[in-house]
Amino acid sequence: MKSFLLLFIIFLNAVIVAQSNLSIFNNNGQQFYVVLNGIRQNSKPETNVQVSQIKNGSYSVKVIFADGKTPDIDKNFLIDAPYDITTRIIFKKGKGKLQLIGMQPTQGVIQEAVVYRPTDTAEYSDAVVVNTVPSPNTSTIQTFNTTSTTLNTSGTLPDENVNLNMNVSVGGVNLNLNANTTVQATSATTHQVLQQQQQPQPEQQLQQQQLNQNTVNCTQTMNRLEAFKAELKDQSFEDDRLEALQLGLQKTCLNTGQAEQLLDLFTFDDNRLAVAKYLSDRLIDRENAGVLAKKLTFESNKMDYRRYISE
Repeated sequence: MKSFLLLFIIFLNAVIVAQSNLSIFNNNGQQFYVVLNGIRQNSKPETNVQVSQIKNGSYSVKVIFADGKTPDIDKNFLIDAPYDITTRIIFKKGKGKLQLIGMQPTQGVIQEAVVYRPTDTAEYSDAVVVNTVPSPNTSTIQTFNTTSTTLNTSGTLPDENVNLNMNVSVGGVNLNLNANTTVQATSATTHQVLQQQQQPQPEQQLQQQQLNQNTVNCTQTMNRLEAFKAELKDQSFEDDRLEALQLGLQKTCLNTGQAEQLLDLFTFDDNRLAVAKYLSDRLIDRENAGVLAKKLTFESNKMDYRRYISE
């Protein structure tokens, strides 16, 4: 009896301690960084990134490509048990997304994976350590003098003078190098900079177009709610679940009671807000659409939804 109890305790501890591993690979060749809940996980970009020792919880995943041209990929998912999660990056019409390949009970820590960083103060496990040892016979002193740079009233940057003074001592021989050059600054107006910062991303524009459909001509009503819920539950990632819901209800109307049940399938409040807006356009009892606001957690999202249905 004692042996059985001891084995049970060991097994229970192993289950509690076990954590998940996330693997993301890209066969298209672009190297990328993985960001979990706003924290970058790998110090250098790769085409195959594995993150280990991830605790249970809700995660917002962002894939940022190092080439600076490929659009970022965003994905939300919930880990409620230790899993080995394998995903790949696919591109459709120039837009990338994460596709779930496998989600199996974890086999343990992946040794070659980067260790999960919960905060920005945590060290990168894949950081490259570079040790530099100066030569005993060589000493270098560098002095850089640059003038301060300010914007002109026209919003352009003035030319900048750069003075370089370098003293080098090698084997007892002193060398002195001086250089002066003028660097022409790139002209840019503050209006153009602000305009670039405020320009919405293509993904945001697409999402706005998809959700702002206040008039929907339905050809049928929802008569297979339980089967549809089972189909949505089969999607492990909430973003995929949201897309499946939008595709499945393009021309289908439903009542508020059915809409509330569908909202319960989503964990992230932003996803619930998107679903609530989408479903409100398809309610056969739209006068009751306000009850869906109760399914939202944050007051800002509730007000956003109320404004949407009042338009």
